[in-house]
Amino acid sequence: MEIWIVGAVVLFFFFLSHFGGMPLLRIGVILITVGLFVGVPIGFRYHLLLFRRRKMFGEGMRRWWLSPQRYHGSLPEKDRKLLDRWFLAGALFFSVAMLGCGLVFVGLMISR
Repeated sequence: MEIWIVGAVVLFFFFLSHFGGMPLLRIGVILITVGLFVGVPIGFRYHLLLFRRRKMFGEGMRRWWLSPQRYHGSLPEKDRKLLDRWFLAGALFFSVAMLGCGLVFVGLMISR
């Protein structure tokens, strides 16, 4: 599955390279800004919710921030669904920011 995603991303950037560098730079910077402006508060809220839930149920807190999603399974289903929504929203906006980084990279390579 991952190879198809990588292939789609490569094709996407190949087709974008025909638009010229400056529009890609502008679009990339906008995507980075939106991704970070929305994604960072979502990520903060997600980690805060997870921290509170784990503490509420008296579970260990050792290095929970390194791989937080692995702790979803030990929570009740209601809390798990809430955390999953915040996790997916954060992942979505992280992906938007990374797409912006890719566009900036391609735009810089084209405008040379």
